[in-house]
Amino acid sequence: MDTETQLILKLSRGDEHALRDLYDLLKDRVYSLSLEMLKSPQDAEEVLQDTFVKLYHHAREFSPHIHAPRAFIYTIARRECLNRIRAQKARPQNAGLDLAEHDHLLSTPFADPENRVTVDHAMHHLNPLDQHLIHDSFFEGYTHDELSSRYRLPLGTIKTRLRRALSAMKKALEGK
Repeated sequence: MDTETQLILKLSRGDEHALRDLYDLLKDRVYSLSLEMLKSPQDAEEVLQDTFVKLYHHAREFSPHIHAPRAFIYTIARRECLNRIRAQKARPQNAGLDLAEHDHLLSTPFADPENRVTVDHAMHHLNPLDQHLIHDSFFEGYTHDELSSRYRLPLGTIKTRLRRALSAMKKALEGK
């Protein structure tokens, strides 16, 4: 039985440490999925949190004979994204308010200066192109397809560079 399956089963029995371990294991993937769907780092952060809260409350519904653990979690995240998209469509548009002047305060999930310094430190270890790709993907919400067009690189190259850049950032953070 794989680690993720074991963790969800532990969580279904009330082991809160299992939730933390699952979060650490899958947060980047759930965030990426949410960002891809919502195009908003703030919304993706909220969906990330909501997904793991729902997982905590619904872990007993998981059956390793029926569900793959990641598919179970991704389904929760996808539903949260779709609910958010539906809710945004149902809301009236802003009444002529210009939020652009405050956009810099809202545009990053790392508004906390300490977190920003940590991310900047990890990004400093990347080459300039990879820094731009990470920034545009995670902070600006560009999809992989949009990055491919914007940088005139094949889609596979964009995905590979992002994966390698995130891995390098993770190693830089672990070495910190």
